[in-house]
Amino acid sequence: MRFLYEGIVRNLVTSFKRAYNPRLVAFVADELADSYVAAGWSATVVPVPASRSGRRTRGYDQMAAVARSMKRRHSIPFWNGLRRRGGEQQKRLNRSSRASNQASMYRLRSGLPRGDIVILDDVVTTGATVRSCADTIRRAGGNRCMVLSLARDV
Repeated sequence: MRFLYEGIVRNLVTSFKRAYNPRLVAFVADELADSYVAAGWSATVVPVPASRSGRRTRGYDQMAAVARSMKRRHSIPFWNGLRRRGGEQQKRLNRSSRASNQASMYRLRSGLPRGDIVILDDVVTTGATVRSCADTIRRAGGNRCMVLSLARDV
């Protein structure tokens, strides 16, 4: 986690989620790439997929756009094979409801890359989303899963 989810970072994430802005995508990709490189990782980045309603509202999947930009700008490998089955958006749920909402929410398309995986998300709140993604990847035979996010909501 690069930042706490407050103040200017909260405003940045809100703007980033509202509509596609290539400069903002590049900025977020560069920030996350800095953390990725500093950690010494050589793992494949797998973005947490946006909900259908989120993609419909904003016209794009923000974390997939960031992962593509990380690949293009920094040669960081990425795989966009995690799919969302449905369920409610996490932001609408209280903390106690988030974990149960995430159970079996994700699936993988074929072709899971070998090696370690970095799950990419914009904001981690309770960790339920990234835990569910990691569980899905591990059940499919994936190795170690790490998490990289722009912000942490405390």
